[in-house]
Amino acid sequence: MQWLMENRGDCMVVGEPGSGKTFVLRALALQRAVRFLVDDDRTQIANDLRRLTPEGVIVDDAHVDPDRIARLRQIRHELDADFRIIATSWPGGAERVGAVLSVASERVLELKRIDADVMVKIIQSVGIDGPDELLIAIRRQAAGRPGLAATLAHLCLIGELKDVVSGEALMATLSNVLDHEAARLLAPFAIGGDAGVQPVSVARLLNDSLLHVSGALAELSMAGVVRERQDSAVSVEPEPMRWILVKQVFGGGVGSIEIDPVLTIAEDRHDALHTLIGARSRGAAIPELERWLEDANNGELWSAYASSGAAQAR
Repeated sequence: MQWLMENRGDCMVVGEPGSGKTFVLRALALQRAVRFLVDDDRTQIANDLRRLTPEGVIVDDAHVDPDRIARLRQIRHELDADFRIIATSWPGGAERVGAVLSVASERVLELKRIDADVMVKIIQSVGIDGPDELLIAIRRQAAGRPGLAATLAHLCLIGELKDVVSGEALMATLSNVLDHEAARLLAPFAIGGDAGVQPVSVARLLNDSLLHVSGALAELSMAGVVRERQDSAVSVEPEPMRWILVKQVFGGGVGSIEIDPVLTIAEDRHDALHTLIGARSRGAAIPELERWLEDANNGELWSAYASSGAAQAR
């Protein structure tokens, strides 16, 4: 907040989904005359800028469509207005956004993952004081992201703990934004496991545009359930969330995606098979799982499979 208050020129806030970018900027908007850009209509934007005369305009998730920044800069020039642009971005798109915004490195603030001790304090501040096993479970699932930690802790207060562990509670909370279309889009990323899947590969798989896929991921990032990995691959977290998504989309009639093509675009096939084992343990219909495991011939995967149930162990 201090950095944002002191910086008067254009700047960027970079961080993974769930790292708190939007939360921080909302807090800034409550203290300063800054506004979020929520419309692409040039006339409406110009009229609002004249009427509100903000000191800053926030372009949230600018990596989805960096051209929004270019259009806003052009409007600023045409109006001869005096406001700064504050853009947020995932790490993978930060270089492109920074180029469009023309900001130097000292104008970029990176929100890193929070350490374990602070994560526990965040969980406790929501009202979860223990037991230690529960604090550890939430902390591990949140993986250093405060937004997801607060969400999981709140779910423990309003529902059964087993629903948090299984991922069912998180899915229920996201029901307002995670409709059938969103679930269908997230499912391939879920199968990708920890390593994830490239958004461009999912766009091709679903015969969709990369812009639409990236935009949908940006909307879902507010809940902290998607994470950008190395080389811009995206994964779904926490792990139980992946199992529920696979069960819904590939076994519940939500979409008609075949699993085989998803396995070919996963960054790590072993990670994907591990996810499918977890999904099977949650009741997902995956008839080809054993054949894929035989082809993989991996002891760690067979161990996970055998531990998922008595029938599998036999």
